[in-house]
Amino acid sequence: LIVPASTKAQSDTATTSFDVNGLKVILRRNTANDVVAANVYLLGGTQQLTPAIQGIEDFLLQASERGTKNFPREKLRQRLASLGSTIGIQPSEDWTLIGFTTTRAVFDSTWAILADRLMAPTLDSSEVELVRARMISAVRDAENSPDPLVGRLADSLAYVGHPYGFSPDGTESSLRSIRLTELRNYQATQMVTSRMLVVVVGNVERNRVEQLIQNTLARLPRGSYAWSPPHAPPNLGRALVVHEAQLPTN
Repeated sequence: LIVPASTKAQSDTATTSFDVNGLKVILRRNTANDVVAANVYLLGGTQQLTPAIQGIEDFLLQASERGTKNFPREKLRQRLASLGSTIGIQPSEDWTLIGFTTTRAVFDSTWAILADRLMAPTLDSSEVELVRARMISAVRDAENSPDPLVGRLADSLAYVGHPYGFSPDGTESSLRSIRLTELRNYQATQMVTSRMLVVVVGNVERNRVEQLIQNTLARLPRGSYAWSPPHAPPNLGRALVVHEAQLPTN
């Protein structure tokens, strides 16, 4: 019996969704190979921000790379290297993503590190300052790149008084002003399951995913977050901004 490739692919995949302590989970099972991708979406994006704390969620997650309760800095790095896994962060206007792609064999171990970064970052003051300096340097570099700069200036005109006018990456002034106590408070109040959406794609069973989440992220407070779309941006008509920049080249 010869089964067409398209039919076989359909029979190997299934999508299910379920809830664990208020945390929404979407699982797409694919048995074609042993690659597994897992993403945690922190809903809200720039609606979580104010001008003074632009970039705080990205700041917190990047600082979590410098050590957690169960994985001190060097242990965390060595463990990820031995697993061959990389955890990435992507802040955006509507959500912040933290996730990884790995293999079935080390999925549980990689998940444990990601979960600990969300649940129990150490937030050592000296490590936080290193992350702050790195993020400020990245913001300065973006100022010297025409396309990102034009995009930011356009957003500042189109989204006056709107959350999309905030930068999920932060600005130099906001990153300088965010205090360690604010990072710790944000961790304590905003890492709640009602803000989280977990999406897993790959060759992994539902009961395995559910058990991993039950033992980790589901232990976080549920919270009372309820997503709503941002209000419509103001209709301000045409606008012009002139930005003078001292560039390192001509």
